[in-house]
Amino acid sequence: MNTHLRIAFILLINLGFLFIHTLDAQNISFTAKTDGKQVLEGQPITITYSLNSNKGINFSAPDFKPFTVASGPSQSTSMQIINGRSTSSISYSYTLIAPSKQGRYTIKPASINFNGKVVQSNMVQVEVLKGKKNASGKGEQYYVEVQISHPVAYVGQQLLLDYKLYTKQDVRSFNLIGEPDYAGFYATDVNIRVQTEREIINGEEYYTKVMKRVLLFPQQTGTYTIGPINAQLGFKPANSPGGNYFFSRVVKKNVLTNSIEIPVMDLPQNFSLANSNAVGNYSMNSLINKNRVTTDDAITVEMTVTGDGDAKFVMPPKFLNTDEFDVYDPNVTVDETFQQNNRVYHRKKFEYLAVPKKPGQFFIKPEFQFFNPDSNKYITLEGRQKRIYVTQGTGNKDAELLEQSKIVELSPIATVTTFTKNVGGFYKSIPYFGIILMCLLFIGYSAFLYRKRKLEGSLDPMAILREKARKIALAKLEKATEFKSKNERKSFYEEIIRAVKEYLSDKYNIPATHLNKASITTSLQSKNVDDSDIERLQNLFDTCELNLYASNKDSNMDQSFNEAKEILEKLEASFSE
Repeated sequence: MNTHLRIAFILLINLGFLFIHTLDAQNISFTAKTDGKQVLEGQPITITYSLNSNKGINFSAPDFKPFTVASGPSQSTSMQIINGRSTSSISYSYTLIAPSKQGRYTIKPASINFNGKVVQSNMVQVEVLKGKKNASGKGEQYYVEVQISHPVAYVGQQLLLDYKLYTKQDVRSFNLIGEPDYAGFYATDVNIRVQTEREIINGEEYYTKVMKRVLLFPQQTGTYTIGPINAQLGFKPANSPGGNYFFSRVVKKNVLTNSIEIPVMDLPQNFSLANSNAVGNYSMNSLINKNRVTTDDAITVEMTVTGDGDAKFVMPPKFLNTDEFDVYDPNVTVDETFQQNNRVYHRKKFEYLAVPKKPGQFFIKPEFQFFNPDSNKYITLEGRQKRIYVTQGTGNKDAELLEQSKIVELSPIATVTTFTKNVGGFYKSIPYFGIILMCLLFIGYSAFLYRKRKLEGSLDPMAILREKARKIALAKLEKATEFKSKNERKSFYEEIIRAVKEYLSDKYNIPATHLNKASITTSLQSKNVDDSDIERLQNLFDTCELNLYASNKDSNMDQSFNEAKEILEKLEASFSE
């Protein structure tokens, strides 16, 4: 028995080692990377092979022809300990000299042995370009270029604005002087980690690096210009000796960047109920909590979307059939922003409550539609369709009343009149009927006073209408009131813009897809809204955008709030007449 246990124990140990080796083999990575995708004829380029483990042996380099090996391999190892977990790597570097013939060349994979298995790297392509003759000293030694990720943008799209350095000298510091306020955009900085690369520009070789990245979200249509901007560069002096980097002297020089124009367009018209106003790249998943309910129960539908557009524009789509369900306004239960791959993403979770109107079988299919600027078209993401079985609940008595067959029997007609003594106490007594008579007289007198006051103008119907409009306006601006009390300026002005646009979309049936000034004016004019009200509305948007994007510290939130309330009251009263 002991022998069998010993054999089983040894087998378990061997299986454990085999499992560990299998995991290591699955997670192993052996990559090849150059310090530039392009190189001039006869100029050096560095290629590095990296294994994310220090257990590799028998490294074998490929045949680099037609490149010539100038030096290498240079071997290095590294080890890191993060949260108690250690990681190690080993790398091999070569310096190659490019051939004297232009073209695109492929460097074949290298190989290394890891745990008895040969692992190959990826292939690398390098383009050899012709350099300028006697270019040394004639081209610019350094410059900074402003670059935008998309030459044409849409409202709500995420744009990457890069300040990219091109240099042939040793740059030690970088600083922007007088960075613009990016009027017309919501701007936010993002922390980036990018490596220095080599690029060939007009036949000359430069070291390049993105020194600063700003994410821009267009807020309205138009054409906007960014730059030129002053950048201050710090250089190591030409005759400065080596030594400690931190104590070396730096020579500062200013350089003027280029300027760029960014045309911002509104989205194509789209009247789909699944449209969410989102712009960019998105993913969606959904969950329906149950598929068997009664007419007394509510169904919960959760929709989670993740994307890189402007979060505040993204609205819950209206995919539920209102003929079959009573649908409540969806709640936003998650609204978060995070950074990934040098970009900013947001995640929103919408929660819908739907109550069936009648028994039967129905289908719910969550849909989320967004505009993709890369393909220039709307894309609809669909969740899994779910069949809902609905039975009659106890709360709906209409059917029972219609089918009720209870017969009410009438008493026979009395032929003899008799008097009986009232033994019921107060009920049906003289005081009882007196109180009822007094109530009827009071009601009649109140009706008389009401009619009199109405005739005298005390109860003006327009006053009642204005009071109703005031309540609707205050309800729309409820969140803005909270932000105003907390002195949260940015959130306050964002909420004013959102509330007014949401009101216009709901009341005047104006498509909510990024309402802008032009579309608002055109739509309201077609609905015979007074020009003075339209002008006040446009001025309100201008004021909010100025305070939101230009950081106007002298703004008056009370004044903006009162103006928004008055405009909504006026529009509501006009709409109700």
